[in-house]
Amino acid sequence: MNKYILVILCLITLTAFTQSKFKPVLRVGVNNSSITKITSNNGMAYFLGLAYPVKISSNKSMQIELVYESLVTKTKESSNKIKIDFVTATLNFNILKKNKFNALGGTFVSVLTSQNFSQYSPGFIDLTPNLDAGLFLGIGYNILPNLNSDLRYKIGFIDVINMRDDIYNNQTRMLQLGINYKFN
Repeated sequence: MNKYILVILCLITLTAFTQSKFKPVLRVGVNNSSITKITSNNGMAYFLGLAYPVKISSNKSMQIELVYESLVTKTKESSNKIKIDFVTATLNFNILKKNKFNALGGTFVSVLTSQNFSQYSPGFIDLTPNLDAGLFLGIGYNILPNLNSDLRYKIGFIDVINMRDDIYNNQTRMLQLGINYKFN
């Protein structure tokens, strides 16, 4: 149910900005992810999504994004692979545009779509929340007028894996390298 509410909210938000010509942005890339306290090795995964840029001023803009992300990592104890998939809504602010570079930052809310960690340990129980939320910071570079890249570091604030005797906050950390193509 949460997945549908998130999609509906994103569509309503996108339609609020459709007074100008709609020029979507395709986002693709890879991420290196971990979950604090329970993982030892970061894992490589991917993301894919669409974004809608909104110009605020000559050197500031924001971008509303809806992205499918995969998080892959391994546990410390058994080296079992943990895979979590999210649908993420992001509000990205691009500021301090200088030459072809810009700083970016914002907030995100991710809805869990699938996971495999409950099969590895009887200590995992179904108290796991179905969402994650947090902040990110990054830097972007404009390669061509319609093509740019960005590097982001995302920090999740919600304990994404609850275990029976767990005293830790198992939060997501993700380093993303992405390519963005803006359609005309």
